[in-house]
Amino acid sequence: MCLDICGEESFRCDSKACVSLSFRCDFIRHCINGADEINCLFKNCSADEFECNNGECIHQDMRCDFVTQCTDRTDEHFCTRCEFGFQCYDGTCIPLRLRCDGTKDCPGSITEDEKDCLYWNQNQCEDDQMRCKNGECVSKDLMCVHDIDSQLLPMGCRDATHLDNCSQIQCPRETVKCPGSYCIAKHLQCNTIWDCPNGEDETNCESYECPGMFRCHSSNVCISPSQKCNGVAECPHADDELYCSFECPTGCVCVGLTVKCQRTGWNVSKAQMLSVSTRYISLSHMESYHARVRRSSSLLTVDDVLKMPFTRFQMLISLNISWNGIESIATSSFSYQINLETL
Repeated sequence: MCLDICGEESFRCDSKACVSLSFRCDFIRHCINGADEINCLFKNCSADEFECNNGECIHQDMRCDFVTQCTDRTDEHFCTRCEFGFQCYDGTCIPLRLRCDGTKDCPGSITEDEKDCLYWNQNQCEDDQMRCKNGECVSKDLMCVHDIDSQLLPMGCRDATHLDNCSQIQCPRETVKCPGSYCIAKHLQCNTIWDCPNGEDETNCESYECPGMFRCHSSNVCISPSQKCNGVAECPHADDELYCSFECPTGCVCVGLTVKCQRTGWNVSKAQMLSVSTRYISLSHMESYHARVRRSSSLLTVDDVLKMPFTRFQMLISLNISWNGIESIATSSFSYQINLETL
């Protein structure tokens, strides 16, 4: 954020702070009073999509899979099916990973999630595994390392015995040593939760720096570059999974969902590279205009010069198409830009 006059690629909050247009209408409040999420219009969800409470759309297959996809987390509320989990006798659905893990998770006293499990009969674990005190076998790579998976469940032994006797262990890469104890994954440091036994991972977070790592937005959490765009949200606001399929056309400058192209060659293939989620597009002094021979019988239109159907960009907020020799703009040219504020 900045406290100066906002540029055309930014949105100005009521507090006079500036946030990138990439964060405008993204279901997350970046302005103190949430002004960046006001007056946003979103497309209706399709028949094969689930509509989150905030209006966001996700595929139906992502509903009730124990992994949060909606920004407001409502895709995991009021679940009645157990397609991706184990159903207890009382109807409770638990993640499949909790089946046969040596710990009772189903309500009641029957312990049906731990019945007929292989670990009760096996004499030893595989060579690359260690045995927990509860009988479960887990990877040796998790020995003395505390981490969580995409379902926010602890990895390793459910009884945490893989974290015993770790005082002399040297931590592997991308982990942090808890004094006199086990190691924690780097992304758990300064996440406002005590992950070390005495909370040492949450000290001095005001000045916490993480050079060479990806810093999560509006957070002290840092993750490894290898965890960015890996399909699992490690950042509190899931910004490590943003813009992963975004391609920037050659000759343009792209930051987040903002694209600026000036004095560069432009064609249909470049136009098709732009994401439908793009918030800011600047296409000025395009060489396609200057190199083209004008048709004598008609005026130059937006389509003639820019070669792109703007019907795709319903989330576009700011558009700069100056200095392209455009002579005619039809009334319907931007009828699909329901969020367009600046032209």
